[in-house]
Amino acid sequence: MDRIFFICLGVWALLYGVFAVTNLRVEWSVPIMGFAALALGVVCVIRALK
Repeated sequence: MDRIFFICLGVWALLYGVFAVTNLRVEWSVPIMGFAALALGVVCVIRALK
């Protein structure tokens, strides 16, 4: 479960950072960042409840 946490956090942070500091806009960037943030939130809630 920790591996999923770090993968999702890494994907979200990398994409957010790239798109925040550049003018690069990609059609699929928002859905990927959204799914990574959603999965990260689910993993955090599950870990908090254990």
